[in-house]
Amino acid sequence: MRETDRLFCWECLTLAGEGARGWRAYRCDVPGEDPEPIVRFYCPPCSEREFGPFTEVEDPAEESAG
Repeated sequence: MRETDRLFCWECLTLAGEGARGWRAYRCDVPGEDPEPIVRFYCPPCSEREFGPFTEVEDPAEESAG
């Protein structure tokens, strides 16, 4: 694996492990102002501190099928 293929936390600069389990990615660009999309990665402790606990989004298709 190349060093450029690794994830670093935007907040604390922690290096992600092989699977990056629990890490989150957020799109942080400003549409219409930034020329390309910007994605920032956060380790589990930093993502919870910055954005709150992770809650899974339910699939609306599953609700209507039941």
